[in-house]
Amino acid sequence: MSRSPRWALGAAVGLAAGGLLLATAGPASAHNVLVESTPQDGETLDSAPDQVELVFNEEVPV
Repeated sequence: MSRSPRWALGAAVGLAAGGLLLATAGPASAHNVLVESTPQDGETLDSAPDQVELVFNEEVPV
């Protein structure tokens, strides 16, 4: 007759629960995305701009 230690059962349940959480987790969207800027990306300027405008896909709290 073989006996399984309780810790093995606990570890198996913990691993199964952790795997389930990882398998069902959705992607995180923690940051807004820059969709437009003035001056545009890569644009060469002769002098510093008076104003820079950044447009994001969502409102940015200030």
